[in-house]
Amino acid sequence: MFVTDASGTSGYALKAQQALRSELRQRFPDAAWLDVHSKCDLEQEAPLPEGAIATSATEGTGVTELEQAVIETLLPR
Repeated sequence: MFVTDASGTSGYALKAQQALRSELRQRFPDAAWLDVHSKCDLEQEAPLPEGAIATSATEGTGVTELEQAVIETLLPR
């Protein structure tokens, strides 16, 4: 699971987060993977990538979807 904060409030530039994500995907190409974007209730610096789960702890948005995705990733049928 990789969590990106595209709101600009994390203290880490979005480009740095994206570079780290790319490096990890290249390093672990066969690993199960979930892309999560946090703080979706705030204005975002970039659009949500296809397949990413948008979450907001403040509003509870995406929490159930993320929980289900984690379960399905860790316990495939």
